[in-house]
Amino acid sequence: MEEKRQHARKAVPAGVRVRDLNTGQELGTLLNLSTSGMMIFCEQPLPANAVYQCELELGAAARSGEPLRLGVESLWCQASEQPGAWWAGLRIIDIEPGHSASLERYLDEL
Repeated sequence: MEEKRQHARKAVPAGVRVRDLNTGQELGTLLNLSTSGMMIFCEQPLPANAVYQCELELGAAARSGEPLRLGVESLWCQASEQPGAWWAGLRIIDIEPGHSASLERYLDEL
């Protein structure tokens, strides 16, 4: 299968939660991340083409200490080998001012 990503994704430390700011609910756990997208592990399937305003708690690794806030669009979702769990690919479509630099610093340190 041909790679279609513009930026290489990096694996992230375990436990980074992705929360939907509009509902306050957790979408899933972050598995990998780039400046243009991410993959998450979730307990509920995400519909394709859905848009979310998300917050990622990167902890001390983010330096600024504040959560990373960004808008994402779900591109795909498929069942994992684990019953009742899914993988979902999300494209970053918007990022809060100043958070782009935080994201790039975080990725550089991974």
